[in-house]
Amino acid sequence: MKTVFMFPNDPNPRFIKRMKFTCENGLKTYLIYWNRGINTPYTLPKGVICQSVDLKVKLGSRIKKFFLLPIFLYKSLKKLIKIKPDIIHVGLIDMLFIATIYKTFFNNKVRIIYEIGDLPKFIINKHTGIKEIIRNFIVYLEKKLTKGIDL
Repeated sequence: MKTVFMFPNDPNPRFIKRMKFTCENGLKTYLIYWNRGINTPYTLPKGVICQSVDLKVKLGSRIKKFFLLPIFLYKSLKKLIKIKPDIIHVGLIDMLFIATIYKTFFNNKVRIIYEIGDLPKFIINKHTGIKEIIRNFIVYLEKKLTKGIDL
């Protein structure tokens, strides 16, 4: 069995722990992540096959990230098609979107695990004007996307 972890930046300790578990239990484990050019202090577990998508964007630069997201989507979908995973473990809505596209168009048998460590303040807090419209759209999109997940 092949498991792919997808993350929108360098993986955090929570995801590293999950990757270590899958490696220790005999699953072929891959990591596809958005390498933004920021050095992480964490070390990946032995056995994880790392496939980064190198697109430079600073953390917090939402507008630039928004415009680079289609490039990341395309490159990560190419990697998913090549790997042919049985399980895709994602963190955050942008990775869930990519996993859902893969499941819908390329492999409807793949299982998706969606893990959220914490909710962004932008989603929790009420806003006014365009920010509230964007927040409502994100909440709506996440509800739609979570209908296709397995865990």
